[in-house]
Amino acid sequence: DIILMLNQLGLGLYALAVVIFATVTSNNGNLYGASLSLATVFKGRKYWEFVVITGTIGTILAVMGIMSHFIPFLQLLGITIPPVAGIYILQFFWAKKGVFDPDEADNLPNFDWIAIGAWAVGCVVGYSSLHDYIVLTTIPGLDSLFTAGILLFIGIKIQGQSVTCDALT
Repeated sequence: DIILMLNQLGLGLYALAVVIFATVTSNNGNLYGASLSLATVFKGRKYWEFVVITGTIGTILAVMGIMSHFIPFLQLLGITIPPVAGIYILQFFWAKKGVFDPDEADNLPNFDWIAIGAWAVGCVVGYSSLHDYIVLTTIPGLDSLFTAGILLFIGIKIQGQSVTCDALT
């Protein structure tokens, strides 16, 4: 712990300055990025209005202790995003034989129950792996990725569809 070491060396004031400046610069970058993104999406308002709104919301969330929920949020992302990757990997390497044709994107269906079901079950398996109910690889993200890909493969085979891009997306 760098702060503890600096304090033991009698440099506690410098350690405090390091923490303050690190916090200010990090939060300045976060405020700038969030405000700029909002100003880009929502036209017609001045940039400073987004800075005030974003800064106020960020301060309120910080006072409420939002950081105590950061690790669970990252865990949630870690078990819900990999199944999507499993579906895309299966589509690219198995259905499309490693060839990507951007012109086919206009012909894709809007919704596929097999892919949604594979994603949902992959998320459940990832959550179960996170809490040691079902452990396949000891990595929840990999468990959810593999489960979604395998279930999508099985679902397409059971349904008897031809393996095309339309069947998987």
